Amino acid sequence: MAVPAAQADVKTLDDYAGALVVQPESATTPYATSAFRHWVDADGDGCDTRDQVLVDETQVVPVYAAGTRCTVVSGRWYSYYDGVSTAKPADVAVDHVVALEEAWTSGASRWTAAQREAYANDLDDVGFSLRAVSSAVDAAKGSSDPAEWLPPRPEAWCEYVTGWVTTKWRWNLTADASEMAVVQDVLGTGGCGQEIYGITRAGTPAPTPPPVRDDLAAGTVLAPGAELVSANGRYRAAMQVDGNLVVYAADGRPVWATMTSTRGASLHLQADGNLVLSSASGTPLWFTSTFSTPGNGGGARELVLGDDGNLVLYRTTSGTGPIWYSGWDSGRALDPTRGNVLLPGVQLSTGQAIYSPSRRYGAVMQADGNFVVYAPGNRPLWNARTWGANRYLSMQADGNLVEYDLSSRAQWNARVYAPGARTVLQDDGNLVVYRTNGTAAFYTGWDR
Repeated sequence: MAVPAAQADVKTLDDYAGALVVQPESATTPYATSAFRHWVDADGDGCDTRDQVLVDETQVVPVYAAGTRCTVVSGRWYSYYDGVSTAKPADVAVDHVVALEEAWTSGASRWTAAQREAYANDLDDVGFSLRAVSSAVDAAKGSSDPAEWLPPRPEAWCEYVTGWVTTKWRWNLTADASEMAVVQDVLGTGGCGQEIYGITRAGTPAPTPPPVRDDLAAGTVLAPGAELVSANGRYRAAMQVDGNLVVYAADGRPVWATMTSTRGASLHLQADGNLVLSSASGTPLWFTSTFSTPGNGGGARELVLGDDGNLVLYRTTSGTGPIWYSGWDSGRALDPTRGNVLLPGVQLSTGQAIYSPSRRYGAVMQADGNFVVYAPGNRPLWNARTWGANRYLSMQADGNLVEYDLSSRAQWNARVYAPGARTVLQDDGNLVVYRTNGTAAFYTGWDR
């Protein structure tokens, strides 16, 4: 009985990227070019792989050397990386979009020689793996990955990243955190993440996923698509590809979120102890201000997702000296985008905010401990006049809006008792605590 052909997997480029295993690069032995036998006649038609790519990608009818049916001496090739056109084959390089050395450290070092040869001569992946480009730009790219090099033409970034993602998925290659951050950024800003392709697996072994962890050590990164899982398995903290860090319960309920939304962002527990969620370009989007300063006993050394759904930063790696936490599971479902309302039982931790429906006004629990309502242009309208690290704001079940320090001491409150009340940031800039009957129990004042 004949073995059925592998079926193409049809999905969006975002889905292909999200399915890649994210882990640091590694190899069983040092890389050598000889590990990949390339430019062979893989399909037995008398033309080697380089000749085949030149024939496939020329924009005009090729001219062959006398007495040959494969050796091209003239044509017209367009290098989409840098926009250069040439008629001379000597000026054209056939680029492995995912370079051989990059493939080696992403899983190919564990393949058989036959699998590496198949990879180096892959003509079956709808033209994404091998591309005819100018010799100059191929030399500039070398063995770089997207975190180290992107085509000089920004218009080519989506096409390049498309080839990179589909090739890594097809061949079961891993991706490291820095690569994924840039890839997610390009897929989002370039608008190509929702494009649909049908790619077939090449049959290489699947990578071993990284071990499930409940902690993040100082100096390490939680990459887009990666997550922490609590020791009891009931909670996970997912660094989503949309840039939001969300803690989920086992039933799928979101428990807590940074409420950030920049594709390709990743979470860094810096060596100085500060937990920072930053964009692919390194711009801080959210942080805890838990870095080491003289006299504060040192910065955070470990982030742990607890069995109660609480993300906790500790000064030690032994689970002692908590200096920041997100809050345990209250049993309620949190909208990770939160909108303009704080419901009873919901907290704002350091760096979090709610926004008016028009997004013109924001109420922010700042890293310096002050709770501030801002108007357009970052103009402060109102503030709690508080100061201190590791503060959080709680919309209590009794209706009071209270700012607490890490020792659960109240530092400010709205002086309200109205069980079931909720806090709303309106489009006039007014932050209002509303009783269940719709009357205001507290307000900061509208933008005058």
